[in-house]
Amino acid sequence: MALRLRVSHWPPLGPQKRPSRLEHVRDLWVLSGIQSKCVAGLYRNDFGIELRIRFGNELLESRLSRYGEAPLILIAEEAKQELLKQGWAELPLNAPRSPQDPH
Repeated sequence: MALRLRVSHWPPLGPQKRPSRLEHVRDLWVLSGIQSKCVAGLYRNDFGIELRIRFGNELLESRLSRYGEAPLILIAEEAKQELLKQGWAELPLNAPRSPQDPH
């Protein structure tokens, strides 16, 4: 009868998946349209800082910066100005969110 030993490896062998980091840093602006909201927010992920512009639950824009928030704030401001020209209205950042909002 052969004796089998079970050897465990630490760390486990081969490539490992780890959960992706997506940490909400702050919202930059909230705009209101007819029965909908558009939110621009900054998030920290595994690769740097990400700007996410959401329309309801839909992601409209995602930009990554490894050079801090400043380039993303400029992009968000350009998008906001374009939406304001189209008739959207800016809401205060502390306005109540609907339960469907992702964060």
